[in-house]
Amino acid sequence: MKIIKKLLIIFFALCLSLLDISFFSTILIGNATILSLFSFVVVFAILEEEKDFLFFSAAAVLFFSIFSSLPTWFIFLMFFLIPQIVLYLRKIFIPEILMPVAILYFVCMNFIFEILLLISYRQLDLNGLKALIYFVIVNTVFSTLSFYLVKKIRKKITIDEIKFN
Repeated sequence: MKIIKKLLIIFFALCLSLLDISFFSTILIGNATILSLFSFVVVFAILEEEKDFLFFSAAAVLFFSIFSSLPTWFIFLMFFLIPQIVLYLRKIFIPEILMPVAILYFVCMNFIFEILLLISYRQLDLNGLKALIYFVIVNTVFSTLSFYLVKKIRKKITIDEIKFN
């Protein structure tokens, strides 16, 4: 069962990275795109167990660095190191995440992601500010919907497992 779970995690990370590169990269909202893989990395940093999260974020770094044009150091920083800090802080300060706290996490993580990207590409002008605002809004909405769906699916799976036992 553990091998199947690991394979599903790898497949999910691969599908999300391909979805980001092929589909979501063509949908621009104020020069901002949806980064579904980053959203799910943050969602899993908030919700998941540490071992599964480490495996998922490592697969996310691998696949996104293969298919994306972003620098590998940036992908490693944003998809692995900073979510690890979020996971650590969540375990220390907030044992259960409610929706308002999750939204605050999403806003902060998306802001950090985009501001570091703008700084690394030296695009701190009005267009960069506009892209920052749109990126934070669009990806926070997507992350919030992802968080809601993951919590509902986890609750449904838990209820179904109780019914079978």
